Amino acid sequence: HRGDAFAAMRARGRVKFVGLQLRGTDFSGKSLVGSDLTGSDLRDASFRKANLTGIVLADTNVRGADFSGARLVGVDMATASGWRESKCDEQTTLPIGWTCKNGAPVGREGEGADPRETSRDTF
Repeated sequence: HRGDAFAAMRARGRVKFVGLQLRGTDFSGKSLVGSDLTGSDLRDASFRKANLTGIVLADTNVRGADFSGARLVGVDMATASGWRESKCDEQTTLPIGWTCKNGAPVGREGEGADPRETSRDTF
């Protein structure tokens, strides 16, 4: 599986995975701490219970991705798009200023706010 291969490369020290087509990849339970996923397509990927602390999501699309139970501490979520159509739950650990509301991550700018429409300096 692509998720297993990706996690194995990360465990060996590789952290840059820029511009990859990772749509629908299952990263459930994987540790991707500090990985750079800039410009990658993460639509419909599963990050259930994954440790995503400090990952870089600049210019990524997370529409349809499942972050239930995932840890997203230290992630600048405002640099990615598609959060309104992604999933989270009460077990998801989001960065300061973010919450899981109605099953989707929401920035402090308000319910349903798309992070690309909010001020970046508020996160």
